[in-house]
Amino acid sequence: MPWSRAINPMSPEQVEKVHGKALAILERSGFTTSSDRVLKLMAEAGCQVGVDAKRICMTPEFVEEKRRLAPASFTLGTRNPAYELLY
Repeated sequence: MPWSRAINPMSPEQVEKVHGKALAILERSGFTTSSDRVLKLMAEAGCQVGVDAKRICMTPEFVEEKRRLAPASFTLGTRNPAYELLY
């Protein structure tokens, strides 16, 4: 019995609000990483990188550009293919 139930806990307006807040956090506060390799890659990609604090900040434009490159859907695989989820 495959799983096909769609769950939409938020309205489109709520999703847009959360997305906007997430973009603001990524731009202002960013996130930290312990990986020097990730810091280097993100700096090369154009993100603001604080090497001492190991913090990466991204502009909303950068995030949206990368988001457009992501696939429109994907399958979450399971041991039993009957229970795979398509997102």
